[in-house]
Amino acid sequence: MKKENYFILQNIWTEIGVSLSLEAALQNDFDAIFEDLIRRYSEKHRAYHNLVHLVDIFNSLKNITFLDKNSIYFSVFFHDAIYQPLKQDNEMQSAELALSKLEKFKFYLKNNELEKIKHYILATQKHQLQKEDKEEEDLAYFLDADLKILGSETESYQIYTQAIRKEYQIVPDFLYKRGRKKALTHFLAQEKIYKTAFFYEKYENQARKNIEYELSKL
Repeated sequence: MKKENYFILQNIWTEIGVSLSLEAALQNDFDAIFEDLIRRYSEKHRAYHNLVHLVDIFNSLKNITFLDKNSIYFSVFFHDAIYQPLKQDNEMQSAELALSKLEKFKFYLKNNELEKIKHYILATQKHQLQKEDKEEEDLAYFLDADLKILGSETESYQIYTQAIRKEYQIVPDFLYKRGRKKALTHFLAQEKIYKTAFFYEKYENQARKNIEYELSKL
């Protein structure tokens, strides 16, 4: 499965590179970014925020038509690139990593694409839209795909909660439960967990059932 995930992600990364029409001299550098991302998402402490999570997001988005597909795909690749469970600035660190890694390729990107990628990655911190315009539709799909696991079948959701707990295994139960309750309550308090009709219709009801059940056990 690990090799399968690698090749799925490699094909997507290659697709992005082809769309950019990179000079041959830059191809090795572009490929090196991918290998660095694979290494990061394969870190031992990642029980959920790993390669499987990336593949799941891309699978969820493969039939979506985006205004700026590359910006979304770069954001998916980088959004959890830096992940330390006890840190509060993972999203910011991941966004800054994306900017530093992609700076060399900025002349192949669209105008403001680096800023857009940073905005998309930072939005995964609270999973909320900050404005209403056409480009935010891309972001809405990305955020919904990132949260698809919340609306999964009961067994898959339980596996997910166990994986999250494993990532925070250093945290005592009473502190973990307090933080987890806060995060779950945040989602329930939103009028809609999923911002797009596509994800809302498929996952909203199940997500609320899953969250309410988990809260009852904390």
